Amino acid sequence: MHAQTIPAILRFLKEFVPSSWDIVRKAITHRLVEAYTQPFRYYHTETHILSCLEEAEHVRGLLTSNHVFTMALWYHDVFYIPGSKINEIASADIARLDCCILGLNTSIQERVALLISGKPTKNYYDSLFFHDIDYSILGKEEHLYHSYVQSIALEYLYCKDYAKGRQQFLKGLLSKRNIYLTDYFRDKYEKKARENIKQELAGYFR
Repeated sequence: MHAQTIPAILRFLKEFVPSSWDIVRKAITHRLVEAYTQPFRYYHTETHILSCLEEAEHVRGLLTSNHVFTMALWYHDVFYIPGSKINEIASADIARLDCCILGLNTSIQERVALLISGKPTKNYYDSLFFHDIDYSILGKEEHLYHSYVQSIALEYLYCKDYAKGRQQFLKGLLSKRNIYLTDYFRDKYEKKARENIKQELAGYFR
């Protein structure tokens, strides 16, 4: 487990959990740690979450609700089975449950769930940043991208037709006018992401 994980979770929970709710704090910390340290995870771990949180720090002033955004980042991969089509929906449901336990109102619950399971939409600008942060790894330096490629392959080791699906996913990204949906992340990562993806398709990261 990453040394920063529990301190980061506790900082996050401090925004939502009264100091007297020690049992709740411990229960939610346990849930998150247990989820992100599952042995079959290689990329979708607490390291990925911490990286997303670091990216979010740079756009805090552009978000409508930092609390909602942070909650969604912590929970967006809390349920994860490689190849499953219900990962986002199940993660959103778990987030809703913990929001309820924390006494957060229905509006917050639904906005958290929408960021996790909904499609990015211009009507909810935070969702565009959420998408871009989750995809930020695509535009990182080659050694980080290479590690990501290897980690994803390990997670999908027993998934049939992974290589074919991966190629379709990458080609789909390249076919888009823009991979990133916000000006900030487009300027920061678009060019490098396209370079990395083209190199992966050419077999450079095998």
